[in-house]
Amino acid sequence: HHKKILTILESLQKATLEYLTLDRTTDTLSGGELQRLKLSLELNNEYKGLLYILDEPSIGLHSFNNDQIIHLIKNLRDKGNTIIISEHNQNYINNSDYIIELGIGSGDLGGNVIFTGKTKKFQDTENIRKKIKIDLNNTLELTSVNANNIKNENFVIPLHCLTTISGVSGSGKSSLIHKALIPNIKQYIADKSIDKSVIKKIKNIRKIAAVIELSQSQIGINSRSIVATYLNIFDEIRNIFVSLEISKEFDFDKSHFSFNSAEGSCESCAGLGKLNDNLCSRCLGQRYKPEILDIKYKDLNIIEILSSPLSELSKIFDSEKLKFAFETLHKLGLSHISLGRTTPTLSGGEAQRLKLAKVLISASDKIKKGSFLFVLDEPTTGLSNKDIAKLYSIFDEIIAHNNSIIVIEHNLEIIKNSDFIIDMGLGSGSAGGKQIFAGDYRNLLKNKTSLTTKALCKKNKKIKPSKPKQSDLSYKKYPDPKLPDCNQFYLEQNHFKIEKLFYKNYSVKTDNKNHKYFKTKKDLFSFVDSLGEAEITFNPYVA
Repeated sequence: HHKKILTILESLQKATLEYLTLDRTTDTLSGGELQRLKLSLELNNEYKGLLYILDEPSIGLHSFNNDQIIHLIKNLRDKGNTIIISEHNQNYINNSDYIIELGIGSGDLGGNVIFTGKTKKFQDTENIRKKIKIDLNNTLELTSVNANNIKNENFVIPLHCLTTISGVSGSGKSSLIHKALIPNIKQYIADKSIDKSVIKKIKNIRKIAAVIELSQSQIGINSRSIVATYLNIFDEIRNIFVSLEISKEFDFDKSHFSFNSAEGSCESCAGLGKLNDNLCSRCLGQRYKPEILDIKYKDLNIIEILSSPLSELSKIFDSEKLKFAFETLHKLGLSHISLGRTTPTLSGGEAQRLKLAKVLISASDKIKKGSFLFVLDEPTTGLSNKDIAKLYSIFDEIIAHNNSIIVIEHNLEIIKNSDFIIDMGLGSGSAGGKQIFAGDYRNLLKNKTSLTTKALCKKNKKIKPSKPKQSDLSYKKYPDPKLPDCNQFYLEQNHFKIEKLFYKNYSVKTDNKNHKYFKTKKDLFSFVDSLGEAEITFNPYVA
């Protein structure tokens, strides 16, 4: 038992999680920490021939930590396993044995293989953002900060500029901002006091009128939550449909154009588009009653509006509010998503940018008055360098109105393009909590201690690979998959097209017990796999 415990602890250490305590609850871990925790569990097995799929393992990691994770991934490969990584981080790409690049854009403009090969040369990106000159007379001065591993440290944070807090994972970045600075600013705004056990004094705190904090938390886990409702613009669209003459003739109000209300939603699936994970046979996934879908604005019904890419909708609506919303989303590189996209299906990068878009859309007038402090926690999550560049114009628009931005970030491009940088470290946990550097990018490159400097100068110490003994490894055994035994036609998409054509011309009465409806081959396979020996009758309505 002691050996097993030591092995697990060693794996956690290899996964750069040595600063965590064993009583730490998993719901308090960041996305990057959870990724590494899962990876550490895999380091304990002695299997080969496995396929690992990692979704952005670089999330939440400093370049120094990423070098360690790449080393662990290579160890898994050397055991005889295959690893597929979805990643934007160039360090992972450069360390890959084979690269597949998709593009060239997002949404309908993507999905194409634009490069395959063993190596790819990337052009070095230059500082593309014009820096703002720092006014050291216009700063927040924090005296004697004590939060988690930060002990009696002083900090200066310039206002009306872009400040980045950098450092390895667990170095104290979140403690400084989320545990010390932000709670005390909010407390001061509420009752003009601060918690002096955390910060003894904050000079110029009165210069902050409001705080907007964008964390990495999920923006919606409910399947009824869509982009339009999250951005608070769905009411505007429904009002447009209500204003149509045909809507007035039928006395339709706003509730009729919501799939979350009894007036508008499909009576069978209550607006979900499916029943028991099967495609709803009544609305075929369209969520609304047929009479609601008959109402059209510029030849599009409500579900067609929700399904269209934002790039197309900007040409359809005349509403100033909607035009501003679409313009903001375009600036953030989100033109490819639709308003009806359910929020749980958004990628990490899309969710981060959507949070920022919501603030910019809803608080536009307030932001223009100035004195706001924006705090963004790793806004580059899930973004390529091309997408990151789109953030700069948004940042500069915010700062132009005498607002300030603080970014907690590991991305080297953001650090390069920041006006002021505070680097925490040197290590994690008890080995961190110190301000290693404070100043601009040019002076950061002169710092000989900072691990961020070494990453920028590509001087991180390389880790020597260790070859595992193949004789100690074995193949993991899985039960043989059982393929459905049926006519190949039933597994083709054309079969489902015939069902839809039939549905448009005829009605089917069903008790929903003896009939099953499937949207894709995958759904059909999954259902067949779940059955024992049973008689299956397929759709007989085939010409």
